[in-house]
Amino acid sequence: MLIVLATATYSQQTLGEYIEVDASGKSTFTNDILMSDSGATTIEIRPTLNTTIISGQSNVPTAVTVGICPGYSLPIWNSDNEELYFDIAVPQRWDGASDITAHIHCLLASAQDANAHTFQLQLTWDKFTTDDNEIVPASGEHDVGVNTNTAISANQYTSYSVDFTINYDVDTPDDILARDNLLVRIRRITETGDNTEIAGEVIITHLGLVFNRDKIGE
Repeated sequence: MLIVLATATYSQQTLGEYIEVDASGKSTFTNDILMSDSGATTIEIRPTLNTTIISGQSNVPTAVTVGICPGYSLPIWNSDNEELYFDIAVPQRWDGASDITAHIHCLLASAQDANAHTFQLQLTWDKFTTDDNEIVPASGEHDVGVNTNTAISANQYTSYSVDFTINYDVDTPDDILARDNLLVRIRRITETGDNTEIAGEVIITHLGLVFNRDKIGE
């Protein structure tokens, strides 16, 4: 059985009924609905920031607000708690067979001089499967670093977008699964490019995780 809405095609994921329509015309999905063709899309979910760690470290990193844009200002990490921790339950709407993109928005805390500059952010991730009573890993996490080049003479509060790839099957057969706890840490580290380190700090304003979505459901 297929339901066709516009150009998107939706198909049944499991055997049995999966949509109920009451007398008022209200539809209720009783199982996840697979999406194919142009119906498949992406979904960006903002993971939970662990503010308890920040408050327990005397409010490090420093919270800042630029206009009405809040964020946390990161110097280069030096074993000094200048880092951000996040976690998320991997959504069942994810297709379960593609890498995940971590998408960061950030600002320069200071204006730059008339030279090319670079900053590097590092995303560290790990996961565990609670459905299997898996032991939370104490080591073996994965680091992904991305250099970002700034504009020459970049103004204070110039914004940048930085993307990281989370390789879902890097630990095959222990792949990332729907409903896993996905853990993320963000640090700023020393740049490894060809340019000079930026002056000042980097303000992190947003982290979103982008999943390829192929179903309607949880």
